[in-house]
Amino acid sequence: MLYRFIIVLIALYAVTATIISTPSTIQTQMSSKGVNVSEIQSLKSDIQSLKDNIGRWNTGNIVCIFLAFLAAGGLVITSIVLQRKNDVLTKAEDKLTALNEAQYKADSKEKDLKISTAQSEASKADVKAGKANEAAGEANNRAEELKAQNLATEATLEEERSKRLELEKSLTPRTLVLVFNKGVPDLPTLLPYAGLNVILEALPDAETFRATGSVQFAIEAAGWKVSNVLGNFELNQGYFDGVVISASLPATKMNGPAAEYEDAQRCWNAAEALVAYLNSKNWVSRVAISPRSEGLPTNTIKISVGMKPNPYFTPKEFQPTK
Repeated sequence: MLYRFIIVLIALYAVTATIISTPSTIQTQMSSKGVNVSEIQSLKSDIQSLKDNIGRWNTGNIVCIFLAFLAAGGLVITSIVLQRKNDVLTKAEDKLTALNEAQYKADSKEKDLKISTAQSEASKADVKAGKANEAAGEANNRAEELKAQNLATEATLEEERSKRLELEKSLTPRTLVLVFNKGVPDLPTLLPYAGLNVILEALPDAETFRATGSVQFAIEAAGWKVSNVLGNFELNQGYFDGVVISASLPATKMNGPAAEYEDAQRCWNAAEALVAYLNSKNWVSRVAISPRSEGLPTNTIKISVGMKPNPYFTPKEFQPTK
């Protein structure tokens, strides 16, 4: 840019010199007309001075034109060189663009290959995950089946255990175990009825007689009086299974002497207390009203010990409702 600026200044200088020299010559020629001789010498001196001045300007003009030609030649040369450099730059840029495009394509291809590989691996992983989920589902189903089988087995075992316990309960002989504390039996509900008269009867059977002996030992320890122990084959009927305690139904005070009423009430209460005690020991017992035809005294109860109920061998439809 500075080089071109210098060339422009030189060209302006040459043009200015040409313009200035031309008017001076014309003015000199015009001034020489109509003057006297005395002034001729002075004018000649001025003209000569002007010629010398013009010569110098012409020389400068020629030099400037020469320099302008040199500058123009330099401008042409620099333009040619600049054009070639621009061509080289363009080719280099084109080559760089081509290389960038090739690199971009290569990178894109590599990326596409990586993406394709990743997608393939992901697809394989999905397949494996699907198989794993399927296997897990099968395992869960199998676990559920095993759980159901285990539950069924547990239910069967529990049922068998219940049956076994029921069988053991049915076959275990009836016994009563007493605990004495300083000679006093642990029979708080039976002790208040000490002195009560009792008639014992039992079905002639080994287990029944053994159970009858346990009952006799317990009530005598509580102070009850057993007047007689009888064997009775009529107790073989199902009505007498377990222990049946018979007592007279208390009448109202208006229907009889007060003493008989009090005796009957005491016997009934004692019978209920004995039933509660026996049932607490897993025996089967109940209170029954003594029929008048039996002639049981109002101050006496009768304890009938029949066969031990065997619910394991008894059909469910014939078992008592709990």
